[in-house]
Amino acid sequence: MRTLRYDVVVIGAGLAGLVAAARASSAHPVAADRARVALVARSSGNLNLWSGLVGAGRRSRSRPGVGAIEFFLDFTARAGLPYAGGDGRLELFSPSGQPVRPLLAPATMAGGDKVGLLAENRGPLRRGSSPGLLVTGFTELTDYPSGLIAATITQTAGLETEHRSLSLGPPAVSGLATRVAGLFDDQTWFRDFTESAARLLGPEATRTGAVAFPPVLGLVRSSENVAALEKALRCRVFELPALPPSVPGQRFARFWRHRLESAHGVQFHAGQVVVGARLADNRCLWVEDGRTRYEARAFVLATGGVAGGGLTVPPQAFFAQAGVAGVPNPQRPADPDTRVTEPIFGAEVAGEGLDWAKWGVRTGRDGRLRVGGRPLANVFVAGWQLGATDALGSIESAWRAAGEALQATGRGGERP
Repeated sequence: MRTLRYDVVVIGAGLAGLVAAARASSAHPVAADRARVALVARSSGNLNLWSGLVGAGRRSRSRPGVGAIEFFLDFTARAGLPYAGGDGRLELFSPSGQPVRPLLAPATMAGGDKVGLLAENRGPLRRGSSPGLLVTGFTELTDYPSGLIAATITQTAGLETEHRSLSLGPPAVSGLATRVAGLFDDQTWFRDFTESAARLLGPEATRTGAVAFPPVLGLVRSSENVAALEKALRCRVFELPALPPSVPGQRFARFWRHRLESAHGVQFHAGQVVVGARLADNRCLWVEDGRTRYEARAFVLATGGVAGGGLTVPPQAFFAQAGVAGVPNPQRPADPDTRVTEPIFGAEVAGEGLDWAKWGVRTGRDGRLRVGGRPLANVFVAGWQLGATDALGSIESAWRAAGEALQATGRGGERP
């Protein structure tokens, strides 16, 4: 078995894992002096299901919370996927047409802010225009009903709407959002699409002044494509948030990984499942995936709780939590087959019945993982394993965990 050595090893490559790796690898302005960081993960976690929106109109007033948000905004802009918001004033339309109030949103979606649209509609109108929004769907994406979305927006926001549905042709026949987004990254195909959109949507775009598309305008070129469509249609263009599977979440995983590898030297060990760890003197010495040992001075556990596979729930444990007669209590040591467990460290686990989102590992006050009745000195927890069931909680907990991990390596500077 080979051995690799780092300063910080992050386990998990979902939102929390990526943010933790970014913070751990960004602590020093001189690249040569930065912590050596590795990210070991089976997959990108729940990012394929993430809409890309952060928060629900709330913002932490604590110093760690503010620092985490500022860090996230800066890093994601440097990664080439800028976000907007931060003041809690954004109000976007969801895939159902109902308004949602995120704290942060990708820049390609932030143009659909309800307040901004209404303000424009109350202002002087261009000749031949009327206040409103054109909701445009694609016939290949059957879970994006443009007519229903438009009607709901009119009902809930008082915004006049029109709707159209375009066909993307044979290349998109499968109707998969990721496949469609890949078409938009093809510049030749997109040039033809833009010409068709200008011809088919131009008059209505002029009347309404804004066009909303499904969030599939590219996995790589979404920002450039939105700008090109705005130029062609001569109006505001934006993406609406998505139902899962979500292209915006996949964009995030791609852009952040590229930035972490290319500019921060983070080593990704993708497709690897960490199956065990070596503990001694209240510290973790290494974790391993069956073929490789990853030694480090500090570790961040961001494996996603039950949803991400970071906790193991045997079938008998599910039935026990559901209260099926004759199934023993899942937390009694005498009933190992019905226990919810953390498979890497054997950490202490707690939760509430079938509300799996609230299940996670126990930690000390500073986020250290608890094993055998006391916290480990150099293992810190982030994301869903802490019960952080939204993106904002994952970002804040990951930022804090990475800061504590850096402290444990002696590279942390000021405490988070």
